[in-house]
Amino acid sequence: MNDNPSGESPPPHPKAVDIATALLVLGFWLVVYLQKGRWHEGAFATAMVGGLLALTARKAFAAGGKWTVALYIILAFTLVAALAPPRLEVIHAGSIGSVPYQLPGPADTWAEEGMAREISVILAGGASALVRLRLMESHDSQPPALRLMVEDCDLGLIHIQPGHGLPRPEWRSGGKRSDYTVMIPSGCLAGAENKLSFQPVKGSWIAIRSVEITNLPRAWEPWRYMIWPWNWLLFWICATILIVEAVWRRYKAGWSARRLAMHGVMWIVAAMGPLAALGGLAVYVEARTPWLTSTEESRLPREMYGAGKFIHDATLGWKLLPNHTALTQRSPDHEPEIFYVNNKEGFRALGDEMEFPPQGRAMLLGDSFTQGEFLAQEQTIAAVMSRRLGGYVYNFGILGYSTDQEYTVFMEWVDRVDAQWVALLFFPNDVMFIDQNTGHGFDKPWYQIENGRVDFLRFHPLDEAYVKEENMAIMAASEAYGVYCCHTPRDTSLARRAALKTAVYLALLHHPGKLFSEIIRDIKMVKMKMASTHSDVTADVLKKPETYRSQFQAAFDFIARINEESAKRGKKFLAVFVPDIIQIYKPQNRALGNFRDMFMDLCSIKGVPCLDTSARLAEMTKVNDTYFIDDGHLSPFGAEVLGGMISDAITAR
Repeated sequence: MNDNPSGESPPPHPKAVDIATALLVLGFWLVVYLQKGRWHEGAFATAMVGGLLALTARKAFAAGGKWTVALYIILAFTLVAALAPPRLEVIHAGSIGSVPYQLPGPADTWAEEGMAREISVILAGGASALVRLRLMESHDSQPPALRLMVEDCDLGLIHIQPGHGLPRPEWRSGGKRSDYTVMIPSGCLAGAENKLSFQPVKGSWIAIRSVEITNLPRAWEPWRYMIWPWNWLLFWICATILIVEAVWRRYKAGWSARRLAMHGVMWIVAAMGPLAALGGLAVYVEARTPWLTSTEESRLPREMYGAGKFIHDATLGWKLLPNHTALTQRSPDHEPEIFYVNNKEGFRALGDEMEFPPQGRAMLLGDSFTQGEFLAQEQTIAAVMSRRLGGYVYNFGILGYSTDQEYTVFMEWVDRVDAQWVALLFFPNDVMFIDQNTGHGFDKPWYQIENGRVDFLRFHPLDEAYVKEENMAIMAASEAYGVYCCHTPRDTSLARRAALKTAVYLALLHHPGKLFSEIIRDIKMVKMKMASTHSDVTADVLKKPETYRSQFQAAFDFIARINEESAKRGKKFLAVFVPDIIQIYKPQNRALGNFRDMFMDLCSIKGVPCLDTSARLAEMTKVNDTYFIDDGHLSPFGAEVLGGMISDAITAR
């Protein structure tokens, strides 16, 4: 007898079954969240498969039968594997001798004697393991084939895909990256330690990023072949079965085609809801925090300012890498664009000139704010002032300089260039290294300072032989051009920035822990309007500047001397106070202004013309972010505001 006559709805499942199914699905998603991205590839999909298996098996769970036990076993294995996450070990190329940066192939006759001819890593014994070889680049016409051996087990060949064939310095920025994942069965890992080797048997070289080893727990052994993309395939199969079963059941219950279509649209809209929510969040974040510098899509490659971008100098401590042009790409398919140019003297140029012109409008002294950290050529304060004043503005700012170094560079150049004005940008951390022989990790020359007074005749430069030896290695490894990929222009529209941020969120969907961390980070940044400032200034320094009174006094000895030497040569001088980001984004904390107040008081006592930019920057921050809120340096908008203020002050005087 038919228990479900045509035209009637099927009998409902017992509530206990529905509750158990919901709890089971929730359990899988909870496990995914707790792992926070530490799973092997596809573990997330495996958990989703378990959840969908639970949904597709609702009838079996409700009615009992031979499938019930099998489904419980499948779900139990999946959940056990999830609860026992594998251990991930990453061996970066160059960190140990067995994983070189570049592995030559049999066709590479240039390879030096003693150069590594294979990659070897040690695998723990016991259960199986996943090994992922991550490459930066490979030869374009003769990529190698690598034979895999674990002790006596021959695992066959990996045929490497052709790369771009770029030379060594360009691997990291422009190489063709690729990953190769291999399952090592437990039968090949009999010993406590087992040597895995990748041996080139034909072809040319590969450039290596890292080797990742994932030791799989024994509970995962029955599922060892369920790695990406197979579990995703199973996920879509289960999803299709679930959808077809639901539609068929409703069709047999007498639903019309129109009603089925309407419900289909409703479910599609419901599925699009989370995506729309992520898109809306991306718009909100990008509208409120437009000057991010360290997002996942790498708005600006930080290696542009890393090791090898400075040289040592006996009298200044350090300068920028001379005769160097940094170019950035919006993507590997775009033509490189000039981001900054260092002239032959080791300072930033305004254009592409390699020498300072003999005449200009102003000399600009300072640290990274003056240099223009993370700012393109046309965005620096010097570039803004040059446009506003109608003459060349010399940019003598170098990252990390203190006031003593700014005085030294002034004395070296004041008679070599002809400028009407001298402007010094003073940032709170300028007092912190003024009486020391190191600063920001660099060796620096120093003046004798006693009780806050500078003895200008007792100057201690760096050893010339040391400087020469250190610079030889830096210059030998440097090139005239550096190409960095990929740089998302900061002047892009809100729609494009929001689309990129949405793409970041979507890319993290398979790692819910990372996705939630990214969202929380962005929301905190919007609310706080400040993350880490990457400066050496703490709130205590700004609130209690009297603890640095002797260093303050020394700094003003240098500032007063620059003022005097400028006046002797018929030049006008202006000291400019640049506040720390926390002073701008936390205006309600009045104690943070104590440092600024002490600076302006000393300006008055010493009779030095000074400009306080705090109020104007705080006012303009209501219009747009004047600082990179996740870095603490001036944004292009902030540099435009500050450059305009200095230019107006010069014009008015």
